Amino acid sequence: MTTSRITDDMFARIPALLLEGTTKAEIAEMYGVTLGTLVVLCSQRGISLRKGGSLPKRTKLPKRTNLTRAIDHTPAVVFEERKARQAVVFEERKARQAVEYRDLTSEFFGDPRPGYSQLDRRGRA
Repeated sequence: MTTSRITDDMFARIPALLLEGTTKAEIAEMYGVTLGTLVVLCSQRGISLRKGGSLPKRTKLPKRTNLTRAIDHTPAVVFEERKARQAVVFEERKARQAVEYRDLTSEFFGDPRPGYSQLDRRGRA
């Protein structure tokens, strides 16, 4: 096993040199090794060569379930809102069904009733 050119004292000084603004290339030149060698040796020892130091540890976010989701409305309020929207939709459907077809052919082929086609609306705009 070969001995490293960089001693333990040198490794201990690397974080301080980085905080002072010394680049990785300058540190490698100062210690007489190539940049690649410095990166590998520091990686093996767990020394970060980033300027601001090592990145913060990643934390896993909890999985989102129905229990962890924030509830904005009470169920009664949501139910009433849904019921009101359904009433509007049913009224619109009744109004569409009340309009008669133009002729038997349009009824047979399922053409939209008068006033409910994009072609009818184009002339009014």
